[in-house]
This record gives sequence, structure tokens and C-alpha cells, in this order.
Amino acid sequence: MITTQFDHFVVNGHPKFLVFVSYFDATRASNATLDSDFQYIRNKQIDGIRIFPNWLDWGTPPVPASDTLMDNDGNLRPARLRRLKEVLIKAKQYGLLVDISFTCDTVPGMTFNEYRSAMIAATNELSGDGYRHTFFDLQNERMILSCGGLGVPMPASEINDLRAAVENADPMRLVTASDGPSESSSVALAHNTQQDIIAFHDLRTSTWYSDTGTVVANFAHP
Repeated sequence: MITTQFDHFVVNGHPKFLVFVSYFDATRASNATLDSDFQYIRNKQIDGIRIFPNWLDWGTPPVPASDTLMDNDGNLRPARLRRLKEVLIKAKQYGLLVDISFTCDTVPGMTFNEYRSAMIAATNELSGDGYRHTFFDLQNERMILSCGGLGVPMPASEINDLRAAVENADPMRLVTASDGPSESSSVALAHNTQQDIIAFHDLRTSTWYSDTGTVVANFAHP
């Protein structure tokens, strides 16, 4: 079970610094591949994975996929929901936490209201004790992505609407909305929309790795 307390995460009652690795298309991997990958990830002492249930078909170029969790009417695809649950349960068996990063920009034609309905449905489906090792990113990179597509930020009002809807469906659900490009703007968004976690996207400069310590310190004094 993952919760937050003040400025840190708590896992099964113990404060912990967490390290995650991206595994965007985990729901498309076979069980054998998941077993191999999850064991490898745990062997590296990584705490969790980040997955995208509405991920693109990553060809050249990437295109919208037909196997996303949500369809463009805002409904959940039953087969994909079952697969998502299977992946989450398997991750739990390996002791892995899961950041479920939702996206509406990857599902062309879906409106914000349809996305909101789909998020409520997903929350209801994942509200049981068996999924307390997960938290939700309400919209990946909301500063440049939304139901309007690439280059259209998701307004803070819509993030707040999603947060309220999800937490009304599941008061214990931890939520965030990944944001950038500055530490101060990300902190302001998290506070103004009552998020539990700050999920920061930096500018991906060539010095991102050496800048990490400074970026983290900036969150203490944004």
C-alpha cells in the first residue's frame, strides 16, 4: 500500500524514497515477458513502474492504437480493462508499485467530458484493496497535452475537475498530474488543484542528470 505523509511516500507503513522505471506498454506484454521483466526490475531494487493504458502504437511515426483502455467515446474496453488488472496484480506479486499514467491526447476524438467519465469508470474498477499499490497521473505532461491534442495544455480547472471526480469515486486514491517546465509552476498547480504528489517533467536538457539534485532541492523552496 502506498500513501503520502508530509513530503515523502509511505509504503506499507514505512517512509521510503522511491525509484520508478517507465514501462509504457506493459499491458501489451505477454505474461512470460512480464515475469522476466518484473523480476529483472526487482533485482535492480527498483520500486515501481510507470505504465500508459492509452499508449500509442509506437511505430514510425507513432499512431493512435486500437487497444487503448479507453475508446474515443469515453468507454472502457472490457478486454483491455481485464488485461490492465492482470498486469497490476502481477506487479503487486513482484512487490512493484505502479504509476498509472492516463492520457486523453492519445485517443483522438475523445472530449474532456468523455475522458472524465472514463476516469471515473477506471477509478471505480480499481478502487479495491487489491490496487492500493497504484496511484494515478490524471494527464501526462498536461502543460502541452490535453483532450485538444499536442500543444494544447489541459487547464488547471480541468485537472481540478478530474481530481475531484476521481477522489469522490475513491477517497483513498492518490493522484497527480505531470507538469512542467518549472519547479515553481508544478508546485503551484499541485497546490491549486489539491494533488497528492508533484510529478515533474523537466526540459530534458543534456544536463538533466547532473541537474537532478538542484531540481529536487528547488521543490523545497519553489
